Amino acid sequence: MRCGRRPAAGGRRKAEGGRRKVLSHTCPQNQKTHCSTEESCEKFPMQGFFTLEELKAAGIQKKLAPSIGIVVDHRRKNRSLEGLQANVQRLKTFKAKLVIFPRRACKVKAGNSAPEELATATQVQGPYMPIAHEKPLVELVKVTDEMKSFKAYATLGVERTNQRQVGARLRKAAEAEKEEKK
Repeated sequence: MRCGRRPAAGGRRKAEGGRRKVLSHTCPQNQKTHCSTEESCEKFPMQGFFTLEELKAAGIQKKLAPSIGIVVDHRRKNRSLEGLQANVQRLKTFKAKLVIFPRRACKVKAGNSAPEELATATQVQGPYMPIAHEKPLVELVKVTDEMKSFKAYATLGVERTNQRQVGARLRKAAEAEKEEKK
């Protein structure tokens, strides 16, 4: 039995890590989720884990999903209807484009693709079905003299003071009304 460090194991680990990294970036069916913080909510991280609810809505069985390359996370929950619908739509598109080859050429089972589709199938290189990020439109406006002369900071200060003094001014008005009645 050999004691101490095993130098060959480190090389294998490094090679395996590199392979994993490449596989995660070329994953064809990444889900669309929002980041948790407010400042990065416009970004969509590429995570390949779908919920059981999304699979059910797309019509994919949970035991079939790993065999066709869809990763399932049974712990994840959908927090928004928009995210659920977007991921279901991605799964349906992926399923429509998917070509399943039979294990043996002579035995064709139900669920495999038709021979015509098998003949025209090609291997996809690079990122598959990337998520399109929609940038918000910015409307440009000409700056007018009225905009230039507007004092935003002073206006905010006056409004803040008005909001703070509402109770005292109402009380004064009620007392003045009582004085008038007497």
